[in-house]
Amino acid sequence: MGYWIASSNIIIYYLVFGLIIAITMKSVRTTLIFLIFGIILLSCNDKNSDTKPAADLSFLAGKALTLKIDRILESPDVQSPADQLEDKDYRAFIGDKIYTISFSEDGKVVNIEPGSMRGNYITSEAENITFELSEGVFAGGRFVVRSNGETSEAELTIYGSGVPIVLSERGNLL
Repeated sequence: MGYWIASSNIIIYYLVFGLIIAITMKSVRTTLIFLIFGIILLSCNDKNSDTKPAADLSFLAGKALTLKIDRILESPDVQSPADQLEDKDYRAFIGDKIYTISFSEDGKVVNIEPGSMRGNYITSEAENITFELSEGVFAGGRFVVRSNGETSEAELTIYGSGVPIVLSERGNLL
């Protein structure tokens, strides 16, 4: 994931410098262009900002867990792999589909078997911790852990080539 701007500080320095030049030149048009450009850049939120508090991955760190699939969603009608999937769209799955999930000692890397899938921690929001799968999947995927303190669930979503999402499975993380 390459972000073309490393820090919001760069944007602020650029804006201040540009506004000083524009005001010195007494150009209203140039001043407005810098202001509009600055607002657009500042509205681009860098999710991996250095100011973001670190996620508490301690409950995953070094653990080996089992994901027992109980809901499945095949070829959902979404426009992008980033689209959120609704629980109501999944259908019940009856069977024995089980994945072995293991986390690195710091909890930032997940390994999923079968399939030799591997991913890295990218973000956490509210009760969701998201890993981006980059190995063992053709077009990528995501692994999301949802924990409310008492129980944990997980979502394994596989991205497609030509379709945003090929398959998404959810179940209890034991």
